[in-house]
Amino acid sequence: MALIDLPQKFSQIKVATEQVKFSDVRLSEEFKSVYQKYVSDNPANGYSEVEWADCSAKIITSTGKVIYLTNYWFYIASELASYLDGLNEQKEIFKSIFTNEDLQQAAISLRSGMSADQELKIKNYFSDNALTDNDYDCFYKFVSDYKSWGGGKTIDRNDYYVSPLLQAGNLLAETQSAVAEIAKQFSQDESLRDAFEPLFISSSASGVASSSEVLSEDSRGQFVYDLIDYLLTKNIEDRLFTCLIEKSSEHGSYNLENKEYRLTSFFKVSETLLDDDDLVRGDKVRFFSKPFNYLSKYYYLSNQWTDGTESRLDIQTLIPLFNSLYSEYQISSDNGRYILRYIPLIKGVSIPKPFILLAGISGTGKTRFVREQAAAHNVGDNNFCLVPVRPDWHEPSDLLGYISRIGGKPEYVSTKVLQFVIDAWKSIAPHANSGGVGEFDLESVPYWLCLDEMNLAPVEQYFSDYLSVLESRKFSDGVYTCDPLLDKSVLETEGANIQKDLKLNAHQDLWDFFCINGISLPPNVIVAGTVNMDETTHGFSRKVIDRALSIDFGEFFPNDYGKFFKGQDVPKTLTYSTETHVNEDTFGCVADSDGSQTVAFLEDINSVLRDTPFELAYRALNELLLYVNSFGPDSNEKLQAVWDDFLMTKVLPRIDGDDDKLRIIVDGKSFKLLEKLETVLSKQLELIWNEDKKRVDLLRDDENGAEISDISCRSRKKIKWMRNRLEINTFTSYWP
Repeated sequence: MALIDLPQKFSQIKVATEQVKFSDVRLSEEFKSVYQKYVSDNPANGYSEVEWADCSAKIITSTGKVIYLTNYWFYIASELASYLDGLNEQKEIFKSIFTNEDLQQAAISLRSGMSADQELKIKNYFSDNALTDNDYDCFYKFVSDYKSWGGGKTIDRNDYYVSPLLQAGNLLAETQSAVAEIAKQFSQDESLRDAFEPLFISSSASGVASSSEVLSEDSRGQFVYDLIDYLLTKNIEDRLFTCLIEKSSEHGSYNLENKEYRLTSFFKVSETLLDDDDLVRGDKVRFFSKPFNYLSKYYYLSNQWTDGTESRLDIQTLIPLFNSLYSEYQISSDNGRYILRYIPLIKGVSIPKPFILLAGISGTGKTRFVREQAAAHNVGDNNFCLVPVRPDWHEPSDLLGYISRIGGKPEYVSTKVLQFVIDAWKSIAPHANSGGVGEFDLESVPYWLCLDEMNLAPVEQYFSDYLSVLESRKFSDGVYTCDPLLDKSVLETEGANIQKDLKLNAHQDLWDFFCINGISLPPNVIVAGTVNMDETTHGFSRKVIDRALSIDFGEFFPNDYGKFFKGQDVPKTLTYSTETHVNEDTFGCVADSDGSQTVAFLEDINSVLRDTPFELAYRALNELLLYVNSFGPDSNEKLQAVWDDFLMTKVLPRIDGDDDKLRIIVDGKSFKLLEKLETVLSKQLELIWNEDKKRVDLLRDDENGAEISDISCRSRKKIKWMRNRLEINTFTSYWP
């Protein structure tokens, strides 16, 4: 047995738990099943039932108490389990030494300092029990280092481990003590550790919508007052008001309490309106004069707010209390300004571009993939539209409709694509009116438009309006703008009963918005085109490829015959993003905090592509940074996996041609472009490039919902395939 250096382990755990990007965590079904079995098999541990939500758990103890845990706490507990193993080892050694009469005095003196004779006795004990000098050093460092021990309960108590674990995990001693209990369970049962594979969903990867600012204020007290007023306006005040605890019936004083948070004398409550004199304590008016009316009582809010002090009404205490009650909102402070933002969750992995080309041989399941992506949101088929592309389509009217003048008066003939776009607008913009789009409902599910056999007709012709408008999309400070697909002048066409045809008679406000702004792309529409490359289809220009995510379906979602009946890998659920442009404020990535590594990566790629038709511009850099933001890699290996997929979806699809076209001149010497690209990538993707190195799959989970981490570098395989094709056919391209 070799002892763990616990002070060092203590530091490692703190770094691990602090550096993981704050995010939601999902647990695999396998782990949930194993944990439920553990709970039922071990009633002595005090838990009797467990229920699971998407990112949290509800545990009922044997005494009937309810504990609510976020899945993030399970992750921290798993990190602490090995630390607890070390604590237990140290405890057993300490107990053995302490119960030995000859060594008892030395044990008592361990922390305060032993004499040389006492130290020699304990060292001899270690050597007599097959323990090394290194084990003694680890033991002595642990016992003598009060910080790593964490203080609190003495080592002879059964729950001695709680304080050290909470200190190691940087947790509050009372509120999160359940984490220590779960760490103990991980330590006791190896099956829990084996089954635990958390999926981290970063703010951009889990699809947290770009927040929209609801209110802000420099004054602490006024901000809290406006906050309560806002909750009452939205009819969501119950969550906060039910946390009120009566402090003094004589003075009508109520505290606000939730978990470990307490704000004293938050409200003064009365059944009748109060005079100003009733709001005075000492020589000051202590409450706002205008009360809130709740359940037929008058609630006067205290105006005695401080920031970051030990005061009973500290706004820094209100912030975590409020954020724990209202997950769809968040209070933050910035240079003395207090801000309330609306940040609803969008379920799924947000993709950086709402236009996907799914390329592959017939029968691989491309159309079914799109249908199942829409179905994953459980809203029936309202968010799915399948449109078979016809070979005779040559202009946008085939998709968006046209004005017919048959019969003497103009009439707009719409299409189901346009109707689908309108349905998406109804879902995401319920507050749109002539004044603007209003506050989005960012819990709206993605609307998937599937253009089946998309390249049977020339995409650049019938899809030109969409391709142009797509690049005009912009989210800025929570405000969305986009050029119109259908200009407002069309809606003004005399005699055209478009409002009725588009089923907007019951949505006059939205119709008024369209009449002023035209009908543009809603942010919740994702277009997926299925593509086969054969003699019956058209190729893609770089104009199309630059605006799409090109996915080689056979590489990203391969068919595995051996898993046909069971055990098939599952595509992650995808959703739309509310980021269109990256800036320093919105970019956040643990593995590349300022984006400099990602910028350097693309510069190296562009050094090979420069002065060729395949050179990359600013759009590519913006989309690569969006990629990194969407998937939020927390290690260099995962960052390189994101780069690998970007190469597959945005860079390699642009490269095609014969041997002459695919030659470059560097320093006066001729090189084959693909070979030069391989050389650069072997260095930039060194952690995942070689055959013996594996990477995570960003778009699939295994059949149990766990992360797949054993796939090969995709771009390496694709470039090799493209080179072989060039050698055999004297021409190559990305497309299968």
